Amino acid sequence: MQLSTKKETVKSIVSRTLKESGTIGLYRGLGSMVYFAAPKAATRFTCFETASGALKDEFGGDKFGLGKMQGERASLDEVEHSRDEVREMRYRQKKNYSI
Repeated sequence: MQLSTKKETVKSIVSRTLKESGTIGLYRGLGSMVYFAAPKAATRFTCFETASGALKDEFGGDKFGLGKMQGERASLDEVEHSRDEVREMRYRQKKNYSI
């Protein structure tokens, strides 16, 4: 449907999907979305918790007064991790390895 050149409304696409594939057709592609979203969410959570722990004192308070820096640091770590994953996929594709 993404490659369709016809102008269609959301209602017509949903109706056609339900007619052709039934309710299960609405969930087509969900597995691949979860496959890519779950590692990203786990990476973000881990990076945030690591950065948060590094910026807290022994009593759990903000060590340096940088409360919002934990989220920003986690985002930077996530970008770096994602970039490494993309490089790995490109390397495997060039070498014709299965991903």
